[in-house]
Amino acid sequence: MEDGPAHEGDLARALAEFDSLRRPRCQAIARQARLIARVGADLGGGWRQGLRNATFRLIPASRLVVMARGAVEWTPPDPLTHA
Repeated sequence: MEDGPAHEGDLARALAEFDSLRRPRCQAIARQARLIARVGADLGGGWRQGLRNATFRLIPASRLVVMARGAVEWTPPDPLTHA
């Protein structure tokens, strides 16, 4: 890639497209992380942990896989091509 003002627009356009492709996925992962934190690290001790653990044991493993699939089975979009 050459440097200079003529190519800065290409870079800005490419970064904007990259951001528009990745942002929805990143936001979904961040929402899921906040939820996990509420029932995980931020839960506190005592009876809450026991209740959480008992509840998680009731969730079928296949459902947990479906919930995690969006983060672990993502395929990145095709690279940008220049005309």
